[in-house]
Amino acid sequence: MCALGDIYDALTAERSYKKGMSIFDALLLMTKQMNHHFEEELFNRFILLFTEEAQKA
Repeated sequence: MCALGDIYDALTAERSYKKGMSIFDALLLMTKQMNHHFEEELFNRFILLFTEEAQKA
């Protein structure tokens, strides 16, 4: 779980040397290039957090 949050933060946070990715782009990159690094069920639940949040907005 910590790895998911750490990677997501690294991708989406704005740094002095790079602009942060959008939520969609970060999750897409994680899905396409990094999903084998995470336990599948945990990663799926992580993604659902963002869909639930988007439905509230």
